[in-house]
Amino acid sequence: MNSFTYYNPVKIIFGEDSLNKLNIIVSDYSTNILLVIGKGSIKQNGTLEKTLEQLKDNNITILENIESNPDLSKVYEGIELVKEKKCSFILAAGGGSVIDTAKAIAIGSQYDGDVWDFYSGKEKPIKALPIGVILTIAATGSEMNHISVLTNHKINEKIGIGNPLMYPKFSILDPKLTVSVPLNYSAYSAADIIAHAIEGYFTKDDNATPIQNGFVFTIVRTVMNAINIVLNEPNNLKARTDIMWASTLALNGLLTAGIGKYRFENHMFGHTLSAFFNTPHGASLSIIIPAWLRVNKDKLNDRIMLFGKEVFNKNFSNADDVIYALENFFSSIGSPVRLEEQGINTISDEMIENVRNIALKRNIEFSKQYIRQVYEEAL
Repeated sequence: MNSFTYYNPVKIIFGEDSLNKLNIIVSDYSTNILLVIGKGSIKQNGTLEKTLEQLKDNNITILENIESNPDLSKVYEGIELVKEKKCSFILAAGGGSVIDTAKAIAIGSQYDGDVWDFYSGKEKPIKALPIGVILTIAATGSEMNHISVLTNHKINEKIGIGNPLMYPKFSILDPKLTVSVPLNYSAYSAADIIAHAIEGYFTKDDNATPIQNGFVFTIVRTVMNAINIVLNEPNNLKARTDIMWASTLALNGLLTAGIGKYRFENHMFGHTLSAFFNTPHGASLSIIIPAWLRVNKDKLNDRIMLFGKEVFNKNFSNADDVIYALENFFSSIGSPVRLEEQGINTISDEMIENVRNIALKRNIEFSKQYIRQVYEEAL
């Protein structure tokens, strides 16, 4: 195991009805709040009403209609609201897209230039408003990390950045709030969580990390079991609870602590699909992961075989069979495994160049041939 420094300052308030504690928690930070929410489910399932009731003693400004694959334009809108209303705290009530938007507003509102400067690598944030989270979709892990991913549709780029200023001060994780998530997005969320768990495992420098490996295998097994229950019993709170905590643990830094350098390669390919075709994030990953594994199976053979044994509790004869088992799982829960399922039938030079540019911003160089090979394997 490599040497490492692990830091995570996020206070987690976990459990059924934990939303009822919001008014006490938020009182430590501000009474003038920008509330960032999604398009509609938060209103339909009663979460917005409960949130506003908890915040009735505060001044609330609402930024709504944040979409999946959050767009830069909504961040600009939020920054203007913060300045106009003099908000001093940002509360995100939603899933990863809402939280990532809130994080971007937090740093962008304290910067005189264009917030996209941070995502393009031109500048680094030095100041941010504090952020709180009410999680309603368990998928991205954004509730307990310092990462924000944005899409700039004008230039077809979806880019993620990390900065300690973007750690939420607190996150309320109430599994009851996830019961209304549509089943297709529940499946995409499961694929996203699994991707977060395995990216480091398959790309790490250090082979001698049995503790981290154990975390990875346990999280993947837990999510696989729980999502199958949810798809048959959407109101099953135990399964929803397991998924919610697995989502948070998969990307809060715990799994990658001590593994050395690692690369979220599948996410780079997936981000391009979302930027060009608005493919749901989790769906893009369930398409890319099996293809990426097939392209890299020779150098990853030992890790693939161990993954198959530990996750599926089976001694597979070869790496291809393990990859097929994972692909079959994604397909069985209704998450796509081929580009054609999303209406994508050709690989353009622009897509390939987009992945190359995303990778280069992370000091990773992919050949065009390699990028094309992964995408063509996914057709």
